[in-house]
Amino acid sequence: MNNITKIIIAGSVWLIWTLIAEKSNLSGWKYWAGFSIASLATIALFNG
Repeated sequence: MNNITKIIIAGSVWLIWTLIAEKSNLSGWKYWAGFSIASLATIALFNG
């Protein structure tokens, strides 16, 4: 995969998570846990 594809995938993951969090009205640790997972996934994607 090239970097543009990775950026699009990472952006989609972040966008989807933000929408889910808004719709589910997640708060506190659940919200931040999701962001942490998204961050790790993004880092793994770029290093992979």
